[in-house]
Amino acid sequence: MTVTLANHGTSAWDIDATRLGTQDPPDRDSEFFVDGDWLAPNRATAIDATAAPQATGTFTFQIRGPDVALPQVYDEAFQLVEAGDGASTNDAWFGPIFHLVIQVVPADPMVPPSDGGCSTRVGQAGSAA
Repeated sequence: MTVTLANHGTSAWDIDATRLGTQDPPDRDSEFFVDGDWLAPNRATAIDATAAPQATGTFTFQIRGPDVALPQVYDEAFQLVEAGDGASTNDAWFGPIFHLVIQVVPADPMVPPSDGGCSTRVGQAGSAA
C-alpha cells in the first residue's frame, strides 16, 4: 500500500524521523501489522524519501488483515509523527488524522493462504492531502 501526503509545512520530512503512526487512540497496535515490514505494531513505516516543504511524500507499507469468519469493515486511523529520542512521549504528532476504510473478507478455503489467509480491499475515507 502506498499513501501519498502533501507537505504543507515549513520543514522537510526526513527519512530518519518522519513516520506514519496509528491513531484513535495514538500509538495503538494495528490489526494490520506485518512483522518484518512495519517499524513496529504502532508505526507502519517511515517516509520513503525526504519530502521538501510544498512537495509530496510517499509512505509504502504492507497490510495483512486478521482472520475473519464473515466480511468485516475496519476503520484504520493514521497520522504523521516525528520520532523523538526513542521514547514515544517525545514524539511530535502533526497534520490531520486520516482514515483508511478496509474491508476484510474470509479466506477462500480453496486457495492456500499466502500472507495470513485473508483478502483485503482498501478504500480511503476523507482527505490525506
